[in-house]
Amino acid sequence: MRGVIYARYSPGPHQTEQSIEGQVADCQQYAEEHGIDIIEIYADRHVSGKSVVGRDEFQRMLRDAEKGRFDCVLVWKIDRFGRDRQDIAMGKMALKRAGVKLMYARESVPEGPEGIILESVLEGLAEYYSADLRQKVIRGMKETAKKGQYCGQSLPIGYKVDAERHIVVDEREAAVVREAFKLHIAGGQIRDIVQLFADRGIMGRRGKPVSNAVVYRMLRNEKYLGEFYIQDVKLNVEPIIDQATFLEAARHFKTSRNNAAGRAKVNYLLSCKMFCGYCGSMISAEAGTGKLGKVYRYYKCGDKKRGKKCELKPFPKDHLEDAIILATVNDMLTDEMIEKLTVRILEVQEQENADDPVVGLRRRLDSNKKRQRNLLDAIEEGGARGLVSRLAALEEEEEQLVLEIQRAEIKRPRLTHEVVEAWLRSFRVGDVTDDDFRARLVDTFIARVELRNDEALIFYNIREKGPHSRVRVRSEWWAVELIEEGLEKGINQKDLKWNCETWYCVEQFLKAATKEEKKTFFDLVKKNSIGLSANYLNFNDLADCEYLTEKIHDMQEVCAKEGITVKTAMFADINGISMGQRDAMLANGVEFLYTNIHTHHGMYPLYQNQKPYFWENEDGKRLLVWSGEHYNLGNALGIVFNKNVNFMTENYFGKAQGDVAGPLEKLHSNLIASMEEYEENGYPYDFYITSVSGVFSDNAPINPSIADTVALFNEKYSEEVTLRMVTLQELYDLIRNKVADAPVYRGAINDWWGNGVGSTPYAVKHYKEAVRLNRICDRLEEKTGVHNAELVKAYGDNSLLYAEHTWGHSATVTNPYDTMVTNLDMRKNSYASKAHEAAAMRKNEQCHLLGDILRYYNLSGKVKAVSTSHEKRVFPVEFYVETMSLPAVKVTDDKTNEVMEVQLSAHPRGVLVSFMAEFEPMEEKTFTYEEQPASAQTLFTRTAWVGAERVRDIINTYDTESYKLPYGMENDSFKISWKVGEGITSFYNKKAEVEMCKPGLETFFTPVYECTKIRKGVYEERRLIGRNIRGLHAEQYQGDLKDVRILDHGPVFTKVELVFDLEGTYYSSVIIKMYNKLPKIEFSYHIAKTLSEDIESVFMPLALNLPDAEVSIQNGGVAMRPGIDQLPGTNMEYYLADEGLIYRTKDQTILVNTFDTPLLYMGAMEFHPILLCDNREENNKRPVYSWIMNNTWETNFKMDLSGFSEFRYGVEIVDNGSVKEGMERLSDNDKGVVTFICG
Repeated sequence: MRGVIYARYSPGPHQTEQSIEGQVADCQQYAEEHGIDIIEIYADRHVSGKSVVGRDEFQRMLRDAEKGRFDCVLVWKIDRFGRDRQDIAMGKMALKRAGVKLMYARESVPEGPEGIILESVLEGLAEYYSADLRQKVIRGMKETAKKGQYCGQSLPIGYKVDAERHIVVDEREAAVVREAFKLHIAGGQIRDIVQLFADRGIMGRRGKPVSNAVVYRMLRNEKYLGEFYIQDVKLNVEPIIDQATFLEAARHFKTSRNNAAGRAKVNYLLSCKMFCGYCGSMISAEAGTGKLGKVYRYYKCGDKKRGKKCELKPFPKDHLEDAIILATVNDMLTDEMIEKLTVRILEVQEQENADDPVVGLRRRLDSNKKRQRNLLDAIEEGGARGLVSRLAALEEEEEQLVLEIQRAEIKRPRLTHEVVEAWLRSFRVGDVTDDDFRARLVDTFIARVELRNDEALIFYNIREKGPHSRVRVRSEWWAVELIEEGLEKGINQKDLKWNCETWYCVEQFLKAATKEEKKTFFDLVKKNSIGLSANYLNFNDLADCEYLTEKIHDMQEVCAKEGITVKTAMFADINGISMGQRDAMLANGVEFLYTNIHTHHGMYPLYQNQKPYFWENEDGKRLLVWSGEHYNLGNALGIVFNKNVNFMTENYFGKAQGDVAGPLEKLHSNLIASMEEYEENGYPYDFYITSVSGVFSDNAPINPSIADTVALFNEKYSEEVTLRMVTLQELYDLIRNKVADAPVYRGAINDWWGNGVGSTPYAVKHYKEAVRLNRICDRLEEKTGVHNAELVKAYGDNSLLYAEHTWGHSATVTNPYDTMVTNLDMRKNSYASKAHEAAAMRKNEQCHLLGDILRYYNLSGKVKAVSTSHEKRVFPVEFYVETMSLPAVKVTDDKTNEVMEVQLSAHPRGVLVSFMAEFEPMEEKTFTYEEQPASAQTLFTRTAWVGAERVRDIINTYDTESYKLPYGMENDSFKISWKVGEGITSFYNKKAEVEMCKPGLETFFTPVYECTKIRKGVYEERRLIGRNIRGLHAEQYQGDLKDVRILDHGPVFTKVELVFDLEGTYYSSVIIKMYNKLPKIEFSYHIAKTLSEDIESVFMPLALNLPDAEVSIQNGGVAMRPGIDQLPGTNMEYYLADEGLIYRTKDQTILVNTFDTPLLYMGAMEFHPILLCDNREENNKRPVYSWIMNNTWETNFKMDLSGFSEFRYGVEIVDNGSVKEGMERLSDNDKGVVTFICG
């Protein structure tokens, strides 16, 4: 890059020649550091910067810029370029028009950064006024042209203007022009024609001899054909050259090897503003041409371009610029930011107005007017006649001051709030694909960009400390560019492969890519240069597998249009996928799954990695799985050279990594050592599979040097071992026959990382409600027949984003104060909220179609209840009336005229009306409700059952329930007993005549808090627990029952609140709701959790004393028995259940719904050695706890569990049936009955 330096020092005692020398020295150092070649220095000495007048060197620099002599101007600081903001803006505009960048050696963001935006506003306004003036001039020219008159433009040699201002032929000059064309056609050179004009005494239009350039333009100038246009108006002018002669002359020009497009200067928007995030060097522009002539343009680290070492990879120009532009638009053009910038720009203007000449002129004008008033007063009082002449002088001075103020304001317009705001808002309607607009956006708002391999950090022209934005750079574009270039040039990168681990990333790429980019991408997929994976995202077991099945189907449809079928999938890092996700892939034709499990608080299945197996579902369909090593194994081996020793390299190959062996030799020795270890342990295959990342990190971009390493390695060691990069499809094709005899397994690969969802219990509850609402709507659609695809997609896409396994920032525990930590947490939770919003809107729509009138304040009316079950069932029906008082109500079944037994109770919005009703499968029932007068509340006083204080504590036969409630509650199916100070003493199953309550920490309805105190730091203490969920010194605290509150007691249900003292909480209670005529209990846990850095967990025991019962849950919609229906060697400490669990005995089934808390714990309640699943029946007999919340992880999952919430559960006894029937009933309980007022 060619650059010049501009330096200046002002008049004053502290400004000397040394000031110039210091400025130049700093600028030269900056230029050297950033690869700028300084070709000239411009210096204005002892000159003020308040005006460009008198700054001769400054003016010379602008003239040289117009001539294209250099690419950038380097100044020490912005105040050396100028002090007048208007002049700065005009100077920058002049440089910009010449394609020259202005750079500062000692300021990454100049002082008063919003001042840079102010300059942009002034510059834009000047351009506007200039353009406005230009349009007025053009309009005048067109009017003149319509009259056939000359408008003052330069005329070619051979023409002149007559007395009436018409363009006519100058015969003397025209004769020489015709001779020149003939000479050219005859083979004469340009210099011969120049000499011809000199010999004939014909001069150029500026009185100078005709030059080569003038002749060259002449021989191509269509005006000699009489083609004169003023804008779109054609003038009637006589031609000098006939068309045949003109075309013949044109054929004698030699065609340039480079067309105009090739010669056109390419504008690298971010040059001079972007710096390497590793070495600090300025990013340089780079371009190369493939064999087919396609030009590839990149941004590259300046130091690396000059031969120095730097880890920054080159990045495609257009895609990086697009990402920066979009981020800037999103960040800087919000209403809030525009208002903030407007206020700050006006503040800058006010601060600079102290030196505004208008201020001084107005002060003089005010003084002038005051003196005139004084003179007038004196004259009226009969003052001396000389005062009149003085008054005339002041009036003349006033006129002069007003004129000077007007001139100054024209030169330096004063901006208003409206003008600045309108100017900033104008960026919103700009075309982000227009080069001029993009350049203006960058110049206005961006101070600096730091580029790293995975992100770009943007520093804006605002005073807050940056970086202000982080932009992820997309590896798909980078991969496409690199591989395409390798194929065109025939270099090593032709063998480069890139596997897109998730379809979501490809989906986002396709949304942003051009038609040409999409074609190139799919062409490379067909060539097996890019691999596709049917894994939509790396999920935990919360993923809605029904919607996921549709999403993978959509993927296959997109690919099918390109002639591609995706048969492979992969995941890296995560520790398992649900059986529902497996079935979603099988349902869409996926045959092969490649896994790279990270054993951080986890472990691979089957007790060994690098092992194939077939994963079979209940229908007998099989998925071939290769259970691979860590996804950075290739990095640990040395396929990508690592300067620093990493933990994997140490674990696999020891610490002796700093020896003299070169990278290639070290890769060879590491690979051979690993292969020998495999063989010694019975590895039966003749291939070795490793994944590799661009750098030793998560989410790394593609690294072109891998292809070079592979080529060099094979050149040296191919007789011993050969390296080959492959796509997923190629891997499947290479190994499928060799592993055809792999063992077959059924069951779950239970996710070790699933416990992390307990770190955000409130958001997970919100998400579970979204899933529930969506399932309800699926059933309601069966009745309405109306499907809102837009809302389903909004729910589904956001629900999948929430279920993606990345739960938070890596510093959630070590630095929870960091803005990025809180931002990522909020963004993550927003996916659950957006899914919930879409599902709720969908439910509103369905209810409206079924008759919902949203009249919740009517004290009498009609209510509709819709069963969502495919079975005949009795359900509780509840609706609320928004009123302060509803003393009594009568509810009648409109179909049978049956009067329902009703109970009224408190509701947050009014009064809750509850009754029981029987429904046929998916039946709609309508009920009429009518307000009734309050019944007389009198006591029968002859029977000894209640005293004057109205406390019902006497055993009697008149009211056989009230006196028992402080001690317990029961219906025909259950009996629960408790005692303050002792807690729950009995949970009796009356149907089976079994005491189901277990002792100790397993006691039902009784919350448990666990705490491991921090001794070694919040990170280290958590790291050391390994695959346990607690430390060796963990302590458990069981809720201590302190109070019993009777909340409701009526004909439909009884509700009691048990209040506990519990460590780690501010408030803790369990509210039990027992239905009088159903074998069903609902209960909720209310908790106010306090804040702590300790390792904490809160449990609700769901263990029942049913030693012969079999426990089952659903995992992604597939039923399984924990501890039994799992792959050997998998996690059986905890599970994520879709809707709860069922206990099946030989006589009955007990359903336990966990409406809000999907996480179940079945491990020992102490620090213990971890037993991996061995599929024994006894594994299924372990006690079950609802694991409500925890903060056991040292990274990515939240530490703060504080907050208020309720977590709901249900227990129901049903007749024994199949596991499938039990799960359907559990799901029905989750959905319940939909009720709304319809009339």
